[in-house]
Amino acid sequence: MDIQILKENRIHGNPLFPLSLYSMECGEGDTLFECHWHDELELLVINSGKALVQVDTDYYELLSGQAIFINGGEIHSAHSMGGGRCSFFAIVFGQSLINSYAYDLPQKNFIDPLIKRKYILPIHLKGSHKWEEEALSSINTILSLCVLRPYAYELIIKGHIYIIFSLLLSNADRKPEKSNYDDNSGKIEKLKRVLAYIQSNYSEKISLNDLARLPGMSEGHFCRFFKAMVNKKPMDYLNCYRVSIAAALIENTDEKIIDISMKTGFDNCSYFIKTFKHYMKCTPSQYRRSKAVPLDCGNI
Repeated sequence: MDIQILKENRIHGNPLFPLSLYSMECGEGDTLFECHWHDELELLVINSGKALVQVDTDYYELLSGQAIFINGGEIHSAHSMGGGRCSFFAIVFGQSLINSYAYDLPQKNFIDPLIKRKYILPIHLKGSHKWEEEALSSINTILSLCVLRPYAYELIIKGHIYIIFSLLLSNADRKPEKSNYDDNSGKIEKLKRVLAYIQSNYSEKISLNDLARLPGMSEGHFCRFFKAMVNKKPMDYLNCYRVSIAAALIENTDEKIIDISMKTGFDNCSYFIKTFKHYMKCTPSQYRRSKAVPLDCGNI
């Protein structure tokens, strides 16, 4: 299992058609992907198995064939549940794909309010209502088009995205002036600040106190806050991120294991090997020999 987390900065698709399709599979009880966020919008579809998906401070149990919409900037993670393996597809696309060329009524009345979270959207698509079945059908059509790429597939995909949004908005509630999102937004921004710090400073020595000071909390309060938001202890999360960076370096470079351990914030090679084995189920040397293809969590 390869895990990449935090804010994603890579371009999905290309500037003229900013959309990409990603797939991933993991074993029973594994993490599909850790907490991260990106500016792009996302449609996540469970292909097989069962997963617990976090979107900001809410959790959703997704079964095979179900999907969830994740707005730009929302923190999200996913973990497999139940017995057996779990796999999913993710359609990730930039806001520019759905923006109008000129400011018009669809942009004013629908796209802008959706992006700015003016509505409480029914983001979990279970297929239990006719409109949900229609939305899931459009998502499955997009999946097929991304693979087959027939003539004018870009135009058809864009049309189906508009259909999905029209269904979401038609079944949404307008947010009150004061909403739970407003109450939670402060917590989410504090968490993003911590995650961004980890991303920028993982190679340096980071203490629990360093992380707790970012949102202005005591260490005890911060640990409770972080565990409630991420479902993982802060230092466990830090080690997990460091190991994901180390795995990528082992996979794609010829650098010595000891140099990689130092580069990813481990000042003790023995501890690095022990931690790496805990998350990756093999030693760094075994991982290099296997040349295992990492699961592309960083694109989700």
